[in-house]
Amino acid sequence: MIQRAVAVVSVLPLLIACARRPQVASAPACLPDWRAVWTGDSTIALCLPRTFQPRSAEFGHFVWSRDSAGVPTDFLSLTLLRWPQDSASLHSWPPHLASPPACQADCSAVDSLSVHSDEVAGLPARTEVALVSGGWNGMRRQPTLLMAWVVSARRRGFAIGAAANAATLDTMRMAVRTLRAAL
Repeated sequence: MIQRAVAVVSVLPLLIACARRPQVASAPACLPDWRAVWTGDSTIALCLPRTFQPRSAEFGHFVWSRDSAGVPTDFLSLTLLRWPQDSASLHSWPPHLASPPACQADCSAVDSLSVHSDEVAGLPARTEVALVSGGWNGMRRQPTLLMAWVVSARRRGFAIGAAANAATLDTMRMAVRTLRAAL
């Protein structure tokens, strides 16, 4: 009886650990010159061109960039929010590239805006692509994209990308559409 109790007690932590094991996103199918990348907690995976390198990962915010002569020329940022707790930085949902009319500081204006219906992780997404000027970093007609989707009543996701060449935004849209999540 004691041996059986010891066996149960020694197996119990293993069973608890397995039950609480964080979920890992499945590997997406990538194009030949692309690679699958995972966020630090492995709950999100997506395909990116091999030239994009990870830059930061904190508080549900993940960034990859491509450099030219050591200077970032293209970047893609993916953010997952707990809704509504993390929504203070957003003026509305879905977020937009242009600042709201009541903006008083660090405002951005858009030119040549186009809006697309996309799909991210099987969920409908809204994508804005435009040339953006202004903002906190003083952009001037910067090719930029913003994709936003609702994961659940308590989770939202969005991706922001900027590129030296506007055609790279199509590459970023393709990358975000490969996203797989295990949330």
